[in-house]
Amino acid sequence: MQIAGQCLTACKTCTSLTVCNTCINGYYLRNDSRCYSSCLASTYVDNSSWMCKNCPPSCAICQNATYCTVCAVGNYMMTDNMCYSACPKRYYSDNDQLTCKNCPFDCYTCNSDGSCLSCDSLDDHRKPSFDGLRCVAADGYFDNNATVCASCPLICSACTSLTNCTACKPGYFLRIDNYCYTSCLARFFPNTVNNTCDMCPYDCYTCNNIE
Repeated sequence: MQIAGQCLTACKTCTSLTVCNTCINGYYLRNDSRCYSSCLASTYVDNSSWMCKNCPPSCAICQNATYCTVCAVGNYMMTDNMCYSACPKRYYSDNDQLTCKNCPFDCYTCNSDGSCLSCDSLDDHRKPSFDGLRCVAADGYFDNNATVCASCPLICSACTSLTNCTACKPGYFLRIDNYCYTSCLARFFPNTVNNTCDMCPYDCYTCNNIE
């Protein structure tokens, strides 16, 4: 309820000498129910209500409820301009700049030096490399320089591209053009142990499996 003529100077309406309800133009209502020409740190100006509203708890300074400009201690800025107590998967915490930065494309989680800590076998089809620092393509997939590895042709058990097999599934044999076939060319025989087309002796046009 407004007390006519008894509001503080910057108040437009009030319920007592110390409690403002709304402010005159150019002033904003703070949490102490008084009107000021600016808002405190950790609050922001809401121009629709002419009020100072609290930033999210993780923000030290913000432009609005969904845009932080400085994070509170112990929080990290993400690419969505919000602050979080921990960075999500595929990001690492930069403790110098207090930001979340992208991991290399092959990592599910990583260190600040770019080495992988874990790999995503379910969605990315990746597994740890021999040295454990990178995430490489799982069996039956190849690395196409994207986060998600691409599937090899169905007849290949391993490959480096859609047209370059390095190993074949049972019943198929790797020819010299690095692709898998159900038979081998002349002067080659199907090696059923390695699933490869191996060369016949020099004097043979066709030959059997050589023991």
